[in-house]
Amino acid sequence: MKKDIDEDLHISVRELRDTNGLSYGAVHTIITEHLHMKKPLRELGIQVLPHPAYSPDLAPCDFWLFPILKDRLAGRKFDRIQDLAKAVNSELRTMPEEDYQGVFRKCQIRLKRCLESHREYFEGL
Repeated sequence: MKKDIDEDLHISVRELRDTNGLSYGAVHTIITEHLHMKKPLRELGIQVLPHPAYSPDLAPCDFWLFPILKDRLAGRKFDRIQDLAKAVNSELRTMPEEDYQGVFRKCQIRLKRCLESHREYFEGL
């Protein structure tokens, strides 16, 4: 998969999934580990827990962080995955600490609601 990403930085998760015969979750995990996005959290003493696939209420990065990064990196081209990782890390460092804290607080509320609902569907915060 690394070869596929290195050859085409614009390859989609769907293409990687289909090409490599993996699930969406497996591709996402490999990409996340490849970009070393979990390492900084571990260094801060934050335990990284897996979450169920297709659970957007429990994945705040999908609706908060990724759109911001997408906007900030729009129009830029990266020839190497390392250059992309460096740009992402640079952007992450410019975001205020309060933004991250707020997202984690909301995520904790969502996790609690998920457990209280016995992992059934729920709406709102």
